[in-house]
Amino acid sequence: IKISMSRYVQLVVNLCQNACEAMSKKGTIYIRTGVEERSYGRFFILSVRDTGVGIEPEEIKNIFRPFYTTKKGNMAGLGLATVKQAVMDCGGMIDVKSAPGEGCEFIIMIPESK
Repeated sequence: IKISMSRYVQLVVNLCQNACEAMSKKGTIYIRTGVEERSYGRFFILSVRDTGVGIEPEEIKNIFRPFYTTKKGNMAGLGLATVKQAVMDCGGMIDVKSAPGEGCEFIIMIPESK
């Protein structure tokens, strides 16, 4: 895949930080990696799932905006915007699955480089 190691680490750290904040000091983060074949190419998959509070459906469309946050406190609101930019820079896609009270999963698909 075409992404620097430091940018990839930044993705993982930002997603895990976001998950930690959503769980209020208690919960589990699941990280999964793999490779998937699709009709339009081969992709490296990174999934970060948490057992936090989840995201309201109307909030999902805003979560990648810079400085946007649903959390109370001194959060900068840049983590998910940074994740989205890194994924876009390497030609990837990001999907979010969440429901209130059921946690959240971010699925990143980065295309295989030739």
